[in-house]
Amino acid sequence: MGRRKFVLIDFKKREERAALQKLVPEIGMELDKWLHDYDCGDATPPNESEAKELEEARIAEFLLEYDTRAGQLRRVDADEHAERRVQVIKNLDKRRGRLFRKYSDQVSALKNQAADTMQYCVDTFGSFEESLGDVLPTSEAELDKAFEGHLEQIRNYIESTFPDGLAGMDSYDDALPDGLPAYPAFKEMVEAKKEEYKAKNTEAIPGAVEKVKASSKDMFKDVINKAVETAIEEIVEDLSDDVLPYLDEATMQGLRDELIAAAKEYGASRIE
Repeated sequence: MGRRKFVLIDFKKREERAALQKLVPEIGMELDKWLHDYDCGDATPPNESEAKELEEARIAEFLLEYDTRAGQLRRVDADEHAERRVQVIKNLDKRRGRLFRKYSDQVSALKNQAADTMQYCVDTFGSFEESLGDVLPTSEAELDKAFEGHLEQIRNYIESTFPDGLAGMDSYDDALPDGLPAYPAFKEMVEAKKEEYKAKNTEAIPGAVEKVKASSKDMFKDVINKAVETAIEEIVEDLSDDVLPYLDEATMQGLRDELIAAAKEYGASRIE
C-alpha cells in the first residue's frame, strides 16, 4: 500500500514539473498577445518612455501571475523553481521594446510634426514681437491682452492641427532639434518676454510724451498760422471796397494800400 502511494506522489510530481515547464512559454505567449492586441485607440500612440512604462507594468503583472501559478506546484524542487523563474524573466525581457517598435513609425511622424509645430510657434512669435515696436508705449492692460491673444492663437493652432492637441503633443516635444523649445518652455519664454516688454513700455512713455508735445506744438503753430493768414485775407477783402466819403478815389486807394500793408506786416510778425 505504501509503495503505491509513493508511485502516486511521484506521478503527481512529474505532472507538476510538466505544468511548470509549460507555464514558462505560456507567460511569454500571454505577453505576446497583449502586445499584439494593444490599441491606443484615438489617442496618440505611446512614445518610447511611455511604451517602456506600459511594458514594465504589464511584465510585472505577468511575472506576478507566474509566481502565483508556480507557487501552487509545491512538489517541484526549489532549484527547479528558481531555474524556471530565470527562464521566464529572460523570455519576458526579450520582448521589451516591442510595444514602442509597434508604433515607431507613427511616433517618428509625430515627433517630426511636433518639431514643425514648435517651429511655427517660434516663427509666429518672432513676427508678433516685431509688431510690438509699432504699439509701444501702450497701457499695461493692452499689452497683457496682446500677449494673451497671441498665446490663445498658438493654443488654438495646436489643438486644431496636432492629434489630441496640447495633451497629445506633450509626449513628443521633449527631444526636439536644437533651438526648438518644448511647448511648456515656449510658454515660459513668452511670459518672460511679456515682462520684458512691460519694462520697455514703461521706458518708452517719457519719450512718447515728448513726441506728443513736439508734434502738438507744430500742429498748434500750423493752425494759428493758417488762422492769421485767413484773417489777413479777410481784412484785405474787406478793405478792397471800403470808401470814405471825404476822400477822393486816388487818396482812398492810397489809404487802402497803406492799411493792407500794415495788416500784412502785423500778420507776418505773428506767423512763425
